[in-house]
Amino acid sequence: MVNSIKSHIIKLLKKQSGPVSAPILQKKLQEIGFNPNKTTVYRNIDTLLEDGQIREVFLPSQKSSYYEIGAHQHGHFTCQECDTVLCLPSEDIANSIQKKLNGSMQVSSFAIHGICQTCNQSS
Repeated sequence: MVNSIKSHIIKLLKKQSGPVSAPILQKKLQEIGFNPNKTTVYRNIDTLLEDGQIREVFLPSQKSSYYEIGAHQHGHFTCQECDTVLCLPSEDIANSIQKKLNGSMQVSSFAIHGICQTCNQSS
């Protein structure tokens, strides 16, 4: 069952448009027929982190860690209303800033906060 949970965590993370917290992963696992407790979810996440299959993302506005697939550096947008987290390509941000600074730079990670399109439309 543990190996099955690990493989499903990877599948769930691959389907996401941004990083996901452990409680959300636990809920999504329950939706597909698994019933892992919190300890089991975190134990599997720890193993996947140690194996380098997923990475941990720390978002300044969030209390818990988030997890995602992939090692490329990029930023994250967090909606202040619904806590949705989306990945943003660092190249676009770096190019925009480089044009303004007339210099060179490398972006490794960043966080932007605001209101997502869905929440903005419902206001």
